[in-house]
Amino acid sequence: MSAFVAFAEVLSDSPRFRARLASAESALDELEQRLERVLKASAQAGEAGRAYVAQQAQFVASLWELSSHLASSSPPASDTVAHLNGLIHDYQEVVKLQSQAVEQAGKAVTKGLTKFLRWVQGSRQ
Repeated sequence: MSAFVAFAEVLSDSPRFRARLASAESALDELEQRLERVLKASAQAGEAGRAYVAQQAQFVASLWELSSHLASSSPPASDTVAHLNGLIHDYQEVVKLQSQAVEQAGKAVTKGLTKFLRWVQGSRQ
């Protein structure tokens, strides 16, 4: 008794179909690898942003030290200290906003790319 295979099945499982399938799978593998690299680069960029914000916070701390030194100097430079304190407060606000921006951007990019990567991986099954 010979096995009967429908013509549509023969067409869908032809060598050309298998070649296209292999090509699509290799393209998905490449896309997945590139997305993983993008995720790693995004994480590194977030770390660099946090390091930058930390350096700015150290700069603000050194400005506070300068301000306290000027305030305790023998002839106090009250105008200079007042302007410096205003600058420090403004700069602290900038550092705070930059920190929030770095965190929010990192979360948004990572969330979107992770979701897309999961979708790509799920489409393989």
